[in-house]
Amino acid sequence: MKRRILAIAIATLGGALAGCVSTGRDQSLIGTLEVYGENAYRNKQPVGSGARVNDGDTISTGDDTSMRLNLVDGASSSSTRTPTRSSCARPRAS
Repeated sequence: MKRRILAIAIATLGGALAGCVSTGRDQSLIGTLEVYGENAYRNKQPVGSGARVNDGDTISTGDDTSMRLNLVDGASSSSTRTPTRSSCARPRAS
């Protein structure tokens, strides 16, 4: 009986410690950004190239800005936003 309890305790402790082992890579990291322009955002905060994107983050671009998300698995995804013209914008003088 004591051996069985000891075996259960060791198995439980081993299972609990297994979650503490690091694989060397942040499991929530999706990738990093390459930003071209001044209107790139992660979670509504301005970001630049090299910003880390984690699971659950929201990334977006504004006018005259594009970004590429370099995924940790080596693939990439890109987004581009072209300039928009506001209805209250005045034409430039020639």
